[in-house]
Amino acid sequence: LGPIWVWLVHSEVPSVRTIVGGAVVVTALLVHIGLEFKRQPRPQRPGVTGLPSPN
Repeated sequence: LGPIWVWLVHSEVPSVRTIVGGAVVVTALLVHIGLEFKRQPRPQRPGVTGLPSPN
């Protein structure tokens, strides 16, 4: 977030390389989070298998 603060406070324009680098980092984070979310098993809910709930 450092380049964003410098851009906002000092009106410094970020270079194209800075924007591209930030986009690469954000994309990598989103892909990583998405893959981790997909990899986690979903909890089984009672009654989904057709068997009655023990309650």
